[in-house]
Amino acid sequence: MTTDEISARCAAIEECYEFMLAYAGQGLNGDEGSHSSGEVRDFLRRAFEALSGLAEAYAAAVKQKNLQPASLSRRRSTGTCPGYDQLATHR
Repeated sequence: MTTDEISARCAAIEECYEFMLAYAGQGLNGDEGSHSSGEVRDFLRRAFEALSGLAEAYAAAVKQKNLQPASLSRRRSTGTCPGYDQLATHR
């Protein structure tokens, strides 16, 4: 699994999201959007396919690149652990 494949999956998800925003922004009622309904299904199908196996794709890329998680204290100091302070107060 390559980072290019992960990028392609993320692009498909983002395209679906952007299409759905534009589609919803039209404010169509009932059958007005029936012409676009085929496109909606196509974007949803591609997003579903991109999401299916995405976690495995990331896991494979991490393994392939031999990456290790940063220590918690390092993530806190660099701000790459969002919500940590809220989590810590609820222990």
